[in-house]
Amino acid sequence: LNGLLGTMDLLRDHKLTERQTDLLDHMQSSGHLLLGLVNDVLDLSKFEAGKQRAETRPFDITRLLDGVVETTMSLAAASGNSVAWSWQGEPDAQVLGDSRRLRQVLLNLVSNAIKFTRAGSIDIEVERLPGQEDLVEFRVIDTGIGIAPENLARIFKDFETLDSSYARRAGGTGLGLGISKRFVGLMGGEIGVESEPGEGSMFWLRVPLPVEEQASSDTTKSAKKTPDADGVARPLSILLVEDNEIN
Repeated sequence: LNGLLGTMDLLRDHKLTERQTDLLDHMQSSGHLLLGLVNDVLDLSKFEAGKQRAETRPFDITRLLDGVVETTMSLAAASGNSVAWSWQGEPDAQVLGDSRRLRQVLLNLVSNAIKFTRAGSIDIEVERLPGQEDLVEFRVIDTGIGIAPENLARIFKDFETLDSSYARRAGGTGLGLGISKRFVGLMGGEIGVESEPGEGSMFWLRVPLPVEEQASSDTTKSAKKTPDADGVARPLSILLVEDNEIN
């Protein structure tokens, strides 16, 4: 799949007709959907096999959420939606936690909100809960169609999709929320939803993210160019070797 998607990207460097560009758009869209499905199934399999472990590393919540918004912005715009995020209260500079899985959960929730929202908004709110040791709450709030009360208990189950014409048009495998619940549990947190039909939905998750008091400068140091003996920084030369032509 990476070979296919990468080759499609390279095709865009060539002169294409409008019709060819449209066909390429369809191919890439389908390829990314398939890649998402493969990743979901692999995540589910690894979790069931007990191979998933939470990581604890310093990361910047602001950068993480900027990335989530940037990644989902074009998908949201295609449905006439806006995506934004904001701090509620004093922002944290850097925290300790599993940024990769937290990002995946937020992407799942935002993408899900986009599917069921038309010409509306998806807002992510983040807040360090007062009086709750290390807990940070993320709220993904949309103005979409909402969820009926009888469906709230089952949406976090695997392969569950809402049985409606709208849900069928939106597509999906019903794995995203089940995987999100597993990831949040892996991080020692909890996840839930509040919704009313026709009034939109709010998915929330609370995860322990202690503040990193002393932000490490290792990353900054390693990103700098290596100085020569005379102390002048020069670009590095890199040799990249691959064992197959597609890579």
